[in-house]
Amino acid sequence: MPRTDLATTIERLKEKLKAAEARKRAADQRARKLTTERLRKLDTRRKILVGALVLGAVERGDQEAARVLKRLTSTLTRADDRALFEEDTPPPPAAPGAKTLPAPAADAAAPPPGAGR
Repeated sequence: MPRTDLATTIERLKEKLKAAEARKRAADQRARKLTTERLRKLDTRRKILVGALVLGAVERGDQEAARVLKRLTSTLTRADDRALFEEDTPPPPAAPGAKTLPAPAADAAAPPPGAGR
């Protein structure tokens, strides 16, 4: 086999090796990204569930949960974050196309609208 054929074969194999290494790096990067996204989603879900637990306990009158919520709101620095926990804050606007529930009546003893017809 002539020397130039060996050199050409070696060059082709080096190019294939570089391409394979690049594919491996890309696959490793995708795997790390998916793992990071999955862990972030799990962390967000945990935070939502803990928040729901605390808010539910506050609504039921649990004083310990109320203290936790008060401590949380005292550490918030952004006004729009603090506003989320104020009692007179209106609920956030519904997403487009989302079903909305009727607002609770101000006076539970009042007859429903249209009942006097």
